[in-house]
Amino acid sequence: EICPGEGDSCELPVYEGRQVEPDQDVASAMAPFLARTEEVRNRELGVSVVALFPKSREEETALGNLLADLMREARDGDVAIMNGGGIRADLLPGALTYGAFYTVFPFDNRFAVANISGEQLYQIVGDVLEGSGSIISLSGITAVAECGDQGMSLTLLRTDGTPVAPEDEVRLIVSDFIAMGGDGLLEEVLAAGVEPEIESGRPIRDVLVDLMEDGSGDLDPAQYLDTQSPRISYPGSRPICQ
Repeated sequence: EICPGEGDSCELPVYEGRQVEPDQDVASAMAPFLARTEEVRNRELGVSVVALFPKSREEETALGNLLADLMREARDGDVAIMNGGGIRADLLPGALTYGAFYTVFPFDNRFAVANISGEQLYQIVGDVLEGSGSIISLSGITAVAECGDQGMSLTLLRTDGTPVAPEDEVRLIVSDFIAMGGDGLLEEVLAAGVEPEIESGRPIRDVLVDLMEDGSGDLDPAQYLDTQSPRISYPGSRPICQ
């Protein structure tokens, strides 16, 4: 018993500063599982990261664009959106291991697909630019925003240079976190009755690992972010046109 005897209170043991001795039976039982975990973490993916991919919640990054590109490829989307808050660490130079990628993308999110209109896509991107929350990364489109007398004007361009029209149908790839209302990114889309299809299979992270292993080669941040021509272009800092 922690508090033997009678009464409503007692003096509890003090553990602060005391040496904790591992239980050898527990340590022995855990050893093979820890060894397997270390083996998985150290598994090389056959990909070399040639320079630092920094994370940021404030500005577009090569790392966010890389993840968005992989998500769009994995589920054959027209557009993919990666939320900045889902990226938890920089991707460091060197041979890429599963453990390093896990550190970057530790959440066990699943894929979600939402069939939306071009008008709804404009609303999603516009709300991010006019807000102060985390930045998003886009794949499949670029966004160009300008400020004028009437406020913000926004143009979304597909990879072939054609503009997204309000009446277009768009297959949007996101995480289940976003699809269920996370970050408020799809708040208006969900309110309009769109029901994203959420997968129950493997985590996004593991699907992206498969893609990188199949592709092999080098990962260069310059391939995913041109600072002179970013995927999201806007004047000043967010929130814009204030």
